[in-house]
Amino acid sequence: MRSFFEMIFKRNEDAAKLNIWSLLLVLSFAAFSVLVYASEPSFNSLIIYLTAFAAYLGFGFVFISSLAGKSMKKR
Repeated sequence: MRSFFEMIFKRNEDAAKLNIWSLLLVLSFAAFSVLVYASEPSFNSLIIYLTAFAAYLGFGFVFISSLAGKSMKKR
């Protein structure tokens, strides 16, 4: 019975970590979007912003999938 409760709490802990990191990624993306909007980018700088945005999305995807992958392996 004890191992069952430990397993449940470990899953909740992993889910909480995943939710916290996901929330941080979304909030940092919101801050990035506000900064881009406030800077009123020209076409040349818009390409740089789009490249940075693509890199940000790629990093977020790899990071969240790595967190989810670790919790899936433990089960």
